[in-house]
Amino acid sequence: MQTLYGTIFFAVPFAWEFPEVQWLLMSGRSMAALVYLTIFATIAAYLFYNHALTKIPAAKAAIFINGIPLVTIAGAWFLLEETLTPVQAGGGFLVLAAIFITSFPDLKTSHNGIKPVKIVK
Repeated sequence: MQTLYGTIFFAVPFAWEFPEVQWLLMSGRSMAALVYLTIFATIAAYLFYNHALTKIPAAKAAIFINGIPLVTIAGAWFLLEETLTPVQAGGGFLVLAAIFITSFPDLKTSHNGIKPVKIVK
């Protein structure tokens, strides 16, 4: 439904801009990238996420959505040979740590993260 609503929402701006797009000036590599992003980053990603929702609770699946930037950085580093900066590596480590901590209930002290205080009279 999310993809359908997004398609409807962006259909009018797309129709407005479509006549001005110069498709013949786009390289084959650009078109291949567009097809790749459509198939894998949109269609496959939603199918896998929806499949995950049938196996684990939505709250737990939502935690792993935070890993998307890590996959993007890793893909750019391995496939495009981009430089991985220390800030990106540090941010990636923080995201992994957060995913790890929120994935294991034994690491949490309570539901709100605050230890109960005992009042002694």
